[in-house]
Amino acid sequence: ANAVGVKEKRLPTWNELRQSFVAQLNQKIMVEERSQATADRYAVTVREFESLLEERNISLLRDISKELIEDFKVWRLKRIKERKHSSNGAGLVLDVAILHRVFAVAVEKDMVLRNPVVMEGRPGDSPQKGAEPFSASNLARLREQAGQDLLTLLLLRWTGLRGSDAVRLTWDEVHFDRKEIERVTQKCKKRVILPIHSELMFLLEAEHEQRKP
Repeated sequence: ANAVGVKEKRLPTWNELRQSFVAQLNQKIMVEERSQATADRYAVTVREFESLLEERNISLLRDISKELIEDFKVWRLKRIKERKHSSNGAGLVLDVAILHRVFAVAVEKDMVLRNPVVMEGRPGDSPQKGAEPFSASNLARLREQAGQDLLTLLLLRWTGLRGSDAVRLTWDEVHFDRKEIERVTQKCKKRVILPIHSELMFLLEAEHEQRKP
């Protein structure tokens, strides 16, 4: 029995951590350190992790171990590969990175002693070591199948822009005289200046002419 007048210390829960993480993330969105698109992607990982916790009937942070995180990786990878366009599970690295950030908040707030999520690689890395880039034949097939999306395909190929930046690109950001694209990126809020490849320039000029009144 507890001594008289001594309250039993309440153990922190996953729900409390999630609320703290979301509150911190919302603050970063307000000051434009994070985009809403990033927050939406974080929410996907959080929901998936919560699904596993519900399956295991786990609510306390003390019960979330490195072993559980490893179980989550296997569980999550299986669910990713069940999707039609799974990219062979490439999104798992990002899931792990997001979970690591979530538990970094727990460490910061003294809810746990150490982060149970071990980072492996970087978001965007392929889970297959030694994966080869697209071959000439791969690119040729992509071009054949692109159809009306050829301009989008070449924009992504020759600039390396994130999808969110590519779809929001405006004509004011395309400088035909300099043969450059100049844009402030959505996620990092950094100004980038990218040379326009001749293949991309040809399609941009054709599309621009068609859109003139």
